[in-house]
Amino acid sequence: MRTIDRKAAPRPTEGQNRQDTLSLIRTAGLDLIYERGYEGVGLRLLAARAGIGQSTLYGHYANKQDVLVDLICLHMEELLSCMDKAVPAGAAPFDRFLIFVRFHLTYHMRRRREVFICYSELRSLEPDNHARVTGLRRRYEHALIGIIRDGMAAGVMRRADPRVAAYAILAMLSGVTPWFDPKGPLSEEAVCKEYIRLAVAAVVDPVEAALTGRGADH
Repeated sequence: MRTIDRKAAPRPTEGQNRQDTLSLIRTAGLDLIYERGYEGVGLRLLAARAGIGQSTLYGHYANKQDVLVDLICLHMEELLSCMDKAVPAGAAPFDRFLIFVRFHLTYHMRRRREVFICYSELRSLEPDNHARVTGLRRRYEHALIGIIRDGMAAGVMRRADPRVAAYAILAMLSGVTPWFDPKGPLSEEAVCKEYIRLAVAAVVDPVEAALTGRGADH
């Protein structure tokens, strides 16, 4: 009779266990704050949703304000990192603009909970945490401002205040999150195409676009 040599699975390290627990807490925190709002979530409820004891929760967060700022900063840092990878720094300004718009839309359509909390719960952050999050938001906003400023300098975007243009476009693009339904009649691609047309119209002179063909579908 042959015997089968079964090697024991490697036991997770303490660091792995801690990271797994942190992931459970973050997922539970996102769900609860999205469902109930920040004020409607307590640490006891959070621990129960994560399936851990309160003492374990306190090993990661001192209070629920720490949970909130961690979730928002994690979202913003991931947004910045993904943007840096998606938008090629050496591309032409107009190409960077189109890539940025598409990136922003797809990222926000796929992360409803994170985006909702990032916008709706800013008011719940304490002053120091609010300043930290605002700094991350400004880095993202300044990326688009820089693209638009480069486009104006290159003559491919109409002259305007690049900050006003960027803030207006970001407000429009971010508005996709509350209503977009992946099971609805419009696909991500269809929504992206329509929003890209609107974003291009915000930065390109229609007469020049008609002459150069820049306003065509992208």
